[in-house]
Amino acid sequence: MTLTLELPPDMERELHEEAAKHGQHAVDFTISLLRERLARSRQERASRIAALLDGWDAEDAAQPDDSPLPIIPPLSLREIALE
Repeated sequence: MTLTLELPPDMERELHEEAAKHGQHAVDFTISLLRERLARSRQERASRIAALLDGWDAEDAAQPDDSPLPIIPPLSLREIALE
């Protein structure tokens, strides 16, 4: 994918300076920044999901439901009326 960005002159200068500090060209440095940010976003999303599941586990532990689970018999094609 090609992406064109219009950067203000001060941001462009800063980007080139930071890239040079890391021994990279500005384009490669920008790609590495995007990769890091996207990976962090995926990790943050996974952490939120894990926290939600942990919360549900804690609720279940605090208020256990002792009622038996319903038994649902498996269906067979023979049991389904085809019309």
